Amino acid sequence: MLMQVTNWLRKPRRNLGWIYNMPNNNYLQKAVNWLEQHRIANAVIATGYFVFIYFMHPYVANLSVLVQHSLSLPVYNATVLVITLLLGLGGSAYLLAALKTKTPNRNLQLIYLFASIAFIIIHFRVMFEMNIEIIHIFEFSILSFLLFPFTRRFGAAVLFTVPFMLLDEWHQYV
Repeated sequence: MLMQVTNWLRKPRRNLGWIYNMPNNNYLQKAVNWLEQHRIANAVIATGYFVFIYFMHPYVANLSVLVQHSLSLPVYNATVLVITLLLGLGGSAYLLAALKTKTPNRNLQLIYLFASIAFIIIHFRVMFEMNIEIIHIFEFSILSFLLFPFTRRFGAAVLFTVPFMLLDEWHQYV
């Protein structure tokens, strides 16, 4: 069993992901290709990243509270909102530029992008106690990106990220 997992980690998958359809000079594609070709290194990076998120949360939360108290909650929330909008717009613009060329499944990719943006907006408006909670979207988007090369499927990467999200939330509230 361990040998099968090790072989699976070492073996690159076929070029199934939408990311392969992007122009060859795309840095995102190069990163995914490297992570796919170096699966053990990717597993170490993804694990290390999650451990960092998991154990750094109390320190980052304390820093966040300190900054919030020095600004006031309305100013703090407005600042976080502006930073979030800038990062979100920048990331969306990057992905839209990458999808500008006619690629196979382009319409499906655009649907994924706009659905993700819509869900983030709904989540932001409905479920947040404070705007700083948006950091989880960025944290776990990065983790999904690190898990993507293992499957080359967007949905699978997000699905494999969910247990890490739940563990992180459980850790925060227990």
